[in-house]
Amino acid sequence: MNQNITNDTQTYEPPKPVTINHKYSEDSKNYYQNQIVEYLSVNLLTPLEKQPRYSFNQEGLEDLAQSIRTFGILQPIIVSLENNNQIKIIAGERRWRAAQIAGLDKVPCIIRELHDHSQLELALIENIQRESLSPVEEAKSFKQLLDDHNYSQDDLASRLGKSRTSITNTIRLLSLPEKILNDLHSRVVSAGHARALCSCENEKLQLKAHSIIVKKKLSVRQTEELVKTIKLEKTQKALIDSISPDLRYICDQYKGHLGTKVKITGDTNKGKIEISYYTLDDLERISELILGNVISPKNK
Repeated sequence: MNQNITNDTQTYEPPKPVTINHKYSEDSKNYYQNQIVEYLSVNLLTPLEKQPRYSFNQEGLEDLAQSIRTFGILQPIIVSLENNNQIKIIAGERRWRAAQIAGLDKVPCIIRELHDHSQLELALIENIQRESLSPVEEAKSFKQLLDDHNYSQDDLASRLGKSRTSITNTIRLLSLPEKILNDLHSRVVSAGHARALCSCENEKLQLKAHSIIVKKKLSVRQTEELVKTIKLEKTQKALIDSISPDLRYICDQYKGHLGTKVKITGDTNKGKIEISYYTLDDLERISELILGNVISPKNK
């Protein structure tokens, strides 16, 4: 590379290739063995505008900075030399930020010549492989690649080494309300929770379920059961709304008298009444209201 990079205070001239030393892990050696590592001033590097990761946890950066002080940077930062002589960080912005906190003047870099879409792809792939993106960041990156470069979901799945279903389900998360996306990004809820919420048919039900999940700290399996229950209740409400005014009046009278959930299905000629109870004492109370003490559980 014959270009020089200049700014107000410094000039960058590509140095001679350096050998990857003991600071790098064995995995890093294998991955970077055929590439040239150059040490560049941290002040010459600029973050990629379309970086998949859009937030950095300060506490996590401090922890990484402490690790860098002790062990150095174990994987080089991948950068690209732009036409305007800027050096853009393609993969490794978190390491670059932590290196500055750690007080490093220079960081190990690999320079690549990449087009815009290749920059985003590489940044995305690197973060996916390191499992460092939140589900929301990953979903937005997938959508950006589809929108900006006219990839089909099959094309994107092939390029990223993922299944088409995985791509589809991840992008689908972006349909959730902002409140849920914020909690998903901060990992208050997981991608599994969010996928279950996607099956709720409207935002109101999604937010209702989300509130219960957070309050009761439900597992993904419990969330799936909760969503089924909410959808069933909505169906039951629709059935109740569809019955005649006379039957609805009778149903309301039962509810008021028994103090519990009552459902009537059918029409004026034929149907059934369903009365809900939640404990044995509740069943006894309802039985006494209907039958007196004739079939009270304590008297059997």
